[in-house]
Amino acid sequence: MRNFKVIFIIAWFLCAQKAMADIYVEPYLDYGFGTINTSLGSYSLSGPYYGSKFGLEYDGFAFGLDLMLANGVTFNSNSYSGQDFGLFVQYTMFIQMSFSYFWDARLANSNQAIAGTGYKLGIAYPLIPYLDLDLDYLAEQHSTIAAGSTNYSNYGDYTSTFLVGLSVPFSF
Repeated sequence: MRNFKVIFIIAWFLCAQKAMADIYVEPYLDYGFGTINTSLGSYSLSGPYYGSKFGLEYDGFAFGLDLMLANGVTFNSNSYSGQDFGLFVQYTMFIQMSFSYFWDARLANSNQAIAGTGYKLGIAYPLIPYLDLDLDYLAEQHSTIAAGSTNYSNYGDYTSTFLVGLSVPFSF
């Protein structure tokens, strides 16, 4: 019985540690350049991307939501706006390594809207405290298109974009 009490007291103190996570917010501003491959051909793609990551961070690990917007992305002489919603996980040790999965990736202009999924792989190097230099690779597959009143599924265009920019990570 005495051994049980000793084991219980030791277990109590070992398990009584509180796990505390910080709130993580990282706004970013990037410029992207790459290609989009459609059934009509391959086109150059470029323009500004911006957004923010919102989540929790503990001991270098962070996870949460990633919201990325694009305004004025051009390809095939057309200007598009975009919005991507997804989840991210990342680890920071000297450099920040991150992965985002976008379950809702959209590009649209006044004539058409294309939607699909995608992912983003990235690294970030801290320039000064609270300012990081980012290099990301964004890949998306758009499977549906809406042009006017007509919707097409199994559309199948692919984007491959490199993003370079700055981010401001905060934990509080």
